[in-house]
Amino acid sequence: LEPLLASPHLRIEEATTLRVAALQMDAAGRAGQPALMNRQVRHAVAHAVDRAGIVKHLWGQPESAVLNAFCAPGTFGCDQDAVRRYEFDPDKARALLRAAGYPDGFEVEFSAPQHRPEVAVIAANLQDVGIRSRVNIYPPATYARLREAGELQMTYVAFGGSQLGDVVAGVYDYHYSFGARDMARDPFVRDLVAEAMSTVHQERRLEIVRQLEPYLAEQMYNLPINVWSRPYVMHRALSFRPTPDELPALYTARWTL
Repeated sequence: LEPLLASPHLRIEEATTLRVAALQMDAAGRAGQPALMNRQVRHAVAHAVDRAGIVKHLWGQPESAVLNAFCAPGTFGCDQDAVRRYEFDPDKARALLRAAGYPDGFEVEFSAPQHRPEVAVIAANLQDVGIRSRVNIYPPATYARLREAGELQMTYVAFGGSQLGDVVAGVYDYHYSFGARDMARDPFVRDLVAEAMSTVHQERRLEIVRQLEPYLAEQMYNLPINVWSRPYVMHRALSFRPTPDELPALYTARWTL
């Protein structure tokens, strides 16, 4: 973007999206690494990853942009202040691994279809506490096949919730309903998500979300990292405001000449 900023005719509008990035772990144990079934190990991973460094150096965002709950702020039911926080603390991560019975760490397959910079940082963070990652960057079709078969031990994802501004319909229904993206396979979560998806009563849906968010943060099936942003480059004479769904509503644009 820097060369474009030098143009006197252009401006850049940075827009927040609904796309949430997270580190997913095979808590269900389908992919052959039983260490990730241990909640203490997943807590260790949460403390090992320098999420503030990722959002600062890869995304140019402040430390406050690090997510606590696996949802985009502003979506229905998303409450970032209602869940447990995991600070970057490698020493605590090592202590948790020892307590879980992994004093020397363990090896894990870390797969993704893209996102090489984020994957490289996370792998280095894990290596620092003794979790040795074998990184695989797969073509998207191969990655999707492995995900469908439950063969991913750990993966970095960035999911936009199909542009639905609702924490259950946009995120949880995809990641906790025993589908291809569900690496937790938790019946308690699945049943609550199914109930929330079957009612339109807002108060009941919020009651369900208030049960889900603290529980999911404690179980640490998915470590939320940040919400992606998107840059929009346009002529200075164009009046246009991007929306979080990443779909440019060009019919709203107006020339100011």
